[in-house]
Amino acid sequence: MEKLLGKEIKEILFNEKDQIICFHAKDELNFDKFFYYSFFGDCCSECWVSDIIGVDNSNNTTVKSCSYLALGHTEQRTKQDIDDVHGIVIEFDNKPKNHDDNSKNLLILYRNSSNGSYYGSVDQIDKLDDNMGFALLKDDYYFKNWMFNKQKRRFF
Repeated sequence: MEKLLGKEIKEILFNEKDQIICFHAKDELNFDKFFYYSFFGDCCSECWVSDIIGVDNSNNTTVKSCSYLALGHTEQRTKQDIDDVHGIVIEFDNKPKNHDDNSKNLLILYRNSSNGSYYGSVDQIDKLDDNMGFALLKDDYYFKNWMFNKQKRRFF
């Protein structure tokens, strides 16, 4: 997501069905730009966004840095046997109005669900059809449709 560096984020849109996030930004010349990122799973795995935290921090702020986190394996909140959990931290160089100094980041948590042998990735993709079903994110996003884990007999 390095192409977002130095861009002012106007809004974030998300297509939950196809796992695509879109950043509507302004460039240095104040032109509208749209950056699309898709979450892909290898072979027999699926890559999906589980949480987007700090959405209200992102409006009308400029991207200062972008870093990736590998957060390890988990057997909770999975769609298959095991998840590799990853994060993307986007830090802004100016804080939104009415926010304290600690609320300058956007955190995107995504998971690659598989039997433990496959991987996933996040890739920038070209412009998509206008009718792709994007929803404007006004608040933090948490994946709500947890799979029922029959072995543990509870929801995660």
